[in-house]
Amino acid sequence: MLVPFQVLSTRKREMEKGEEAKVKVIVQAFDLMYLNGESLLLKSLSERRDLLKKNFKVVEDKFRFAVSIDAQEDGDTAAIEEFLDAAIKGQCEGLMVKTLDTNAIYEPTKRSLNWLKLKKVRGNSCGGGVNF
Repeated sequence: MLVPFQVLSTRKREMEKGEEAKVKVIVQAFDLMYLNGESLLLKSLSERRDLLKKNFKVVEDKFRFAVSIDAQEDGDTAAIEEFLDAAIKGQCEGLMVKTLDTNAIYEPTKRSLNWLKLKKVRGNSCGGGVNF
């Protein structure tokens, strides 16, 4: 179960010996910036994701890969809207939409159109919608 960041922020940073964490954390990996001391920032997201999955494995209740879909750039947004709806039902805030191959390098601290936050607009008098 996903919980809001505010709940995660209440988690103790260090535990006493034998103490169990009240807020359980599972790392969900979606990208890989460095591997064995080598920067992957100039590789495409597709390449970085392949390296992530080849070099790491799922560890029950500790580590898993974030769920993702590959959508086409043909203007058909139905798959993305369906994925967003499922994410919100699963208590996620929204989605990160990223370019997979073309212009898909990672540029730290720089905003670009290659990574977009996608959220549902709630309480909109027009009946809701999607916000990029």
